Amino acid sequence: MNPQRWRQIEELYHSALEREPAERSGYLGEACGEDGELRREVESLLAQSGSVEALVDGAAWAAAGEWASRRTFLKPGETLGPYRIEGLLGAGGMGEVYSAVDTRLHRKVAIKVCQERFSGRFEREARAISALNHPNICTLYDIGPNYLVTELVEGETLRDHTQGAPSVGRWLEIARQVLEALAAAHRAGIIHRDLKPQNIMVRFDGYVKVLDFGLAKRMPTASEASAGAGVFSDTSVPGEMLGTCSYMAPEQILGKSIDPRSDLFSLGTILYEMLSGQNPWRRSSTVDTLHAILHDEPPPPEARVSGVAELAPIVGKLLRKDPAERYPSAEAVLEALPRRPGEAAVPRTPGWPPRLRRRLLSGGLLASVALCLAVWGAGKWRGRPPSPLPKPIQSLAVLPFENLSHDSGQEYFAEGMTDELITALAKVHAIRVVSRTSVMQYKATRKPLPEIARELGVDAVLEGTVVRAQNRVRITAQLIRGAPEEHVWAEQYEGDLEQVLALQNSVAHDVARSIQVKLTPQERTLLAARRTVEPAAYEAYLKGRYLWGSIAEEDLKRSREYLEEAIAKDPGYALAWAGLADIYNKLDSWGILPAREVAPRARAAAEKALELDNTLAGPLVALADVKCHYEWDWAGAERLCTRAIESNPAYGDAHHVYATLLATVGRTREAVAEARKAHEAEPLYQEYGWNVVWKLYLARQYQEAEAESRKLVAWDPKITGSYIRASLYRATGRPVEALAELRKDVVESHRGRIELMYLGHALGVTGARAEGRAVLEELLSLERRSYVPPEYIAIVYEGLGQRDRAIQWFERAVEERSMNGWILPDPQLDPIRSDARFQKLMRRMGLPQ
Repeated sequence: MNPQRWRQIEELYHSALEREPAERSGYLGEACGEDGELRREVESLLAQSGSVEALVDGAAWAAAGEWASRRTFLKPGETLGPYRIEGLLGAGGMGEVYSAVDTRLHRKVAIKVCQERFSGRFEREARAISALNHPNICTLYDIGPNYLVTELVEGETLRDHTQGAPSVGRWLEIARQVLEALAAAHRAGIIHRDLKPQNIMVRFDGYVKVLDFGLAKRMPTASEASAGAGVFSDTSVPGEMLGTCSYMAPEQILGKSIDPRSDLFSLGTILYEMLSGQNPWRRSSTVDTLHAILHDEPPPPEARVSGVAELAPIVGKLLRKDPAERYPSAEAVLEALPRRPGEAAVPRTPGWPPRLRRRLLSGGLLASVALCLAVWGAGKWRGRPPSPLPKPIQSLAVLPFENLSHDSGQEYFAEGMTDELITALAKVHAIRVVSRTSVMQYKATRKPLPEIARELGVDAVLEGTVVRAQNRVRITAQLIRGAPEEHVWAEQYEGDLEQVLALQNSVAHDVARSIQVKLTPQERTLLAARRTVEPAAYEAYLKGRYLWGSIAEEDLKRSREYLEEAIAKDPGYALAWAGLADIYNKLDSWGILPAREVAPRARAAAEKALELDNTLAGPLVALADVKCHYEWDWAGAERLCTRAIESNPAYGDAHHVYATLLATVGRTREAVAEARKAHEAEPLYQEYGWNVVWKLYLARQYQEAEAESRKLVAWDPKITGSYIRASLYRATGRPVEALAELRKDVVESHRGRIELMYLGHALGVTGARAEGRAVLEELLSLERRSYVPPEYIAIVYEGLGQRDRAIQWFERAVEERSMNGWILPDPQLDPIRSDARFQKLMRRMGLPQ
């Protein structure tokens, strides 16, 4: 076969591969026309390989005889520049695509190697991609003499991804991401011209990438247009029809001038196909397909998914024959799309996930307008004093990150990411960071950002999304100033799950840099740390972290199991050790497990966490807790609390534990002040608010305690019953109200240990001793089945007037080291303080009598 004939056949096969699979054989038959010899040669090659598709499979070239002899394939292990070939991904008439490794950066890449005569198309693709920088567009890394190097997109084409019926929510998410890619390309003056399902990849984490800008064209600049240039500065041959026929816009078929609306027509065809499973134009032949695009109206999409009625009008407008009747831009389509099924559309800014877009629209747009006014004003308003600069950002809150993994079972992962970013940012001392206890109530909130910032008392908020798919994770984050609302910074991070700690540190570092915080050398070192974590360990840690905020006994025990699992899988994981120390302390202080069983373990876990990372404030507080409630080393506990507060002044738990310590040793006025600091650090965390009330009560400042409790109830009317309010009622001579509160508390806690203790004591001192004895019997029965701290039973005996039995149980509590310091300053124990036996116990604990 002569070379000219080979080139003719190769061109035919390449053109056929641009068509849909069902159209390829028919196209080849049409293209051969009356040339019988050409038809026989084409059919012979097709028979040898089995199908048109097989001819692009590297394994099929050997069956194509002379065809194969004209192609040289790179083998695994060979190098192309600095890239080591790993394998062939695919091949076609223009060249081959390989997976490879960049030996300099040790990252996987895709390499397109082209035949020399197609180098013009590859250069065009390189220019197009290099002009774009967007997370939904395949990134160009490098270019060589006859090859392009891009990111390796691991996933499946949109055609394969939507073989089953996608949900409306998934349809919307894919549509948004493709539109955001098109919007970015069109803003850069690039028209794709060959948008089709095969050129859209859906990664395994659900993220969408638009590929193959080989047919892309650049729109003229304003100066080129005014000079009379055509639609493109590098125009096609007049009347040339490039693209895949069943996705072309009418103006492409006719060889007319095209613009971004042509890409939108192609997208409309893709979206129609996703909804109904059928291409609206495809017919039995290429000619009929092109005729349908030019003259037929698309039939209403047959519902393959629910919710088509609200989406069909959007797709219909994209498929108008006249470009003037379509949406004017990708941004306009984004505005028209509902945010989720059944909801109205909301303003969006392309390039970022849904919740971030509405922030960017207001913040970014306002910033742009302000900049334009500033530039204009420099020439027009020179005599006017400049506006004051916004104050520096010195405090921020990390709002709960949104889970975009399309799996509600991944909520723990998103919450864990929020927690870890708070921990990473807390390493920067120049920024006050609100902890998770205050921010979690804003999960899925619709409140305006300035209102959230005002409620939390911060200058800015950091919000974002997280997508986790298998062992890959992507974080998208942005920082918004609260007043005035202004977009400050946004970025996207992606990596393997084992790199997640480094990703979190990168976010913290970039946030600090965006607000011009001067990092200390130690902080720079900490945030530059690139320690990896075993993915299975990180998974277990996040599950444990997700549960440790629960008040349910079983959840706390499961949290401990998950954290122990994380440590078993990665013994060097400091945060898992810190979390385990917290859980052990909680199991102790809540009376769930004996102090002798868990306190030594809490100490060991906290010490291990500090050995691995001495910058963490949490393990310092955990150690202080052990020294306070188990070892009775009051001075040592105070030193640790002070050190933790110096490490992170905004760490509410450090102030909270310190306040309890101060009250236990009789320094109640200082305890009140420290409790207020905890509440100031976490103004929306109810536990810290009620701790202020409790410390005022311990200081016998009942009037102030009542006033604070009324504020808390007014802020959240659902909080109407607690042993703290009951204690206040009793101290101010309202026993009936006190008993009503305690009875309600016992019911709501499902007859919890602490609640039964307070109810039993109150019944005894108010004269309802028969009912009080019944509560005591319930506690004793519970103590025989599971653990109940001895001091709880002692306090009920004291309320019932059985002092000797009370002293016996207090002695047992001291012997077992279960006597929890937070309970001892309670004024309700004042009657027993004069008993010499009780005073002896207090001396053993090193406490004032």
